[in-house]
Amino acid sequence: RHQHAHTHSTNSHTMSGRTAVLLVILRSSSVARAMSVSGWTSVAIKATKTLAINQREKLDAAGALGIERPVIIKAERIETAEQMMRDEDAAAARTTDTKIIHFQRHGQGYHNLIGDVWRELKIPLDLDSTDAALNPFLRQEIVDSPLTEAGRQQSMARREEASLLNPQAVIVSPLLRAIQTALLSFSSHRNINKDGEGTKIPWIA
Repeated sequence: RHQHAHTHSTNSHTMSGRTAVLLVILRSSSVARAMSVSGWTSVAIKATKTLAINQREKLDAAGALGIERPVIIKAERIETAEQMMRDEDAAAARTTDTKIIHFQRHGQGYHNLIGDVWRELKIPLDLDSTDAALNPFLRQEIVDSPLTEAGRQQSMARREEASLLNPQAVIVSPLLRAIQTALLSFSSHRNINKDGEGTKIPWIA
């Protein structure tokens, strides 16, 4: 619920009235290693894995899983920026019209930091609660929290990979942390030249 990622797309594939979307997730081969490198603490990693399992069980109990849907989504993990570029070149060469979407999670926000502090202090944390005493993410001060300095550094660390992409659009959650992440990571895809030169693609929030 706190991963308001922004997407970055390049080029859609339809077959038999269905739409297939290829999702490219920018991660290392090990999810745990990727989290660690991006600044995730061991406490946060454990809590996130537990949350993911719990949320999947709730969706399954609600009958939301295994439903036939008109949109087919396939996800592939890439290891390097070079592989990412090869995938994009291959997609561009296909006769079918394929849309590649690159997802990037926002950098560390103050809400993430507070969550880590609560977990490290072993304070009960209930993300489904409507009581701010049990769910600190409901507190007005951090509902739309900005990036921490660590989050800014994480976002800037993605600039080189992002600069290699050839997007048609950058789509961002309107939350402050997501917008800040996009501006820092995808800075090479902003038309910021004073003479009006540079990449001219739509940014949507």
